[in-house]
Amino acid sequence: MSLKTSTRKLYLDVLTSTAVLDIREQLPNLKISYDGIDIREKNLSLQILTIKAVNDSTRDILKGHYDPDDPVGLKVTAGKVIRTELIEASSDYLQRNVSFDSPANSVIHFKDVILDAHEFFVLKLLVLHPSSQEISIEPVGHISGMQSIIIREPFKDVGRPGFWMRTFTGPWGIQVVRLVAYTLLTILIILLIAIPTSLIGDKLEELKRRRHVRDFKAATQVDLTENDEFLFGRYVNVGVREVFLMQDLSKNKKSLMGAFRRYERMKKQVAERKDAFDDFRVVYRHAFYPGGVRHLGPYIEAGFVHVEDGKPTVDEHMAQTVEHFIRFLRNRQIIKEEGEAKMKSRSAVPAGVLEGFEVEEETTAEQSPERDK
Repeated sequence: MSLKTSTRKLYLDVLTSTAVLDIREQLPNLKISYDGIDIREKNLSLQILTIKAVNDSTRDILKGHYDPDDPVGLKVTAGKVIRTELIEASSDYLQRNVSFDSPANSVIHFKDVILDAHEFFVLKLLVLHPSSQEISIEPVGHISGMQSIIIREPFKDVGRPGFWMRTFTGPWGIQVVRLVAYTLLTILIILLIAIPTSLIGDKLEELKRRRHVRDFKAATQVDLTENDEFLFGRYVNVGVREVFLMQDLSKNKKSLMGAFRRYERMKKQVAERKDAFDDFRVVYRHAFYPGGVRHLGPYIEAGFVHVEDGKPTVDEHMAQTVEHFIRFLRNRQIIKEEGEAKMKSRSAVPAGVLEGFEVEEETTAEQSPERDK
């Protein structure tokens, strides 16, 4: 068993990059030279770089971790280092022992020193480079236990406003536009996530129910007819609740008669209320309620309910198909006893659904003898 330990991390942070001499105007009789080189004539610039070497980890870098054949340091691209100076160190040890070697005019090597966790030293470079080119820093060398030395440039973030400052600053008009745009964008993102998720979930449920119907048709011994597709269509589109509603109609004469009376009254009232309803199809939206059928229109059209001499009856064959289908769903554990009890117990009509209709409480002839007078 081995314990996972953090790796050593040496960073070279470019703290500042400042132009000391950047002559862009051609001034007569002005001559600036360094080491016999006319800087203006050669179109050169002087840049000061402040670089922090820091062990930004929880592990110490010891002398034995350096590779003597690949010394640690940095390389300045597109420039020549003309001076190197140690200006700060986190300990007296580093202040005394850090030194630099320059095997080439663009390369600086650090002396192999012990760099404990979070210890650092800072050096200043004076770099001469062409005015038309930007200088950059590259790490050189290798330390055991490290993949590479990492260059960071925090000086580029100095003076740059933060994210929230950039987001919420500006004239009030811009802020209003941003507020509206962000709100609409948030709503759009929520819809783009929620709607496909909901549609996918509904589609998967529909595919599962279609498979149930297909399996039932393959297993049943009932001679199915075209009218039975009404049952299967309602199950696929709405769910098992519709199957229980049809079972209730076929077994409970009181439910069937009550639904028929409401159907007749609603049909009459819709015909009388042309200002509120364009046509009879409006009522079809309220055909299916949890716990009971309140409108028989679709059932009558599909042949599940027959009406003769003003009396409704359920088609015996379709009622038998409903029973066989429910038994099939129970055997496949598609209908659980707990879920079945909950579905059968829902009998409340949603508030506002029958608004505008004069619906009376259903009573039998024995309960209200005055009704037939």
